[in-house]
Amino acid sequence: MASFIKLDSTNLVQNGYNNTWRYEFAGSSVNFVDTQMAIQSISLYASDFNIDSLAFGNTSFKIEVPTAGTTSTISVTLSDGWYSYADINRNIQTALGSAGAHLIDGSGNNVYFIQLEGNST
Repeated sequence: MASFIKLDSTNLVQNGYNNTWRYEFAGSSVNFVDTQMAIQSISLYASDFNIDSLAFGNTSFKIEVPTAGTTSTISVTLSDGWYSYADINRNIQTALGSAGAHLIDGSGNNVYFIQLEGNST
């Protein structure tokens, strides 16, 4: 007989390492003598937002794009969530594309002159 046990942040043991969870079985009659248990599956999600309007105030930014003799400002707004560099770059490219702030190469591909990348140092 299989049973589902959900472990979340309420089960996290505050040891400073975020690596131990504890589950308390309801009732006092739990007896695991001569019992076998197995884990069928574990799902770990990156659920901490890295873009968060309340926690970090980092959901919007502006890009200045040069135009004929002046500049144009393009605003980019992200919803709260977890974003990779590729996700943020897609949002930037969508905003720039909507504003016509890109070039088209000889093969018909859009060319954008901004790209976010991670720094390994």
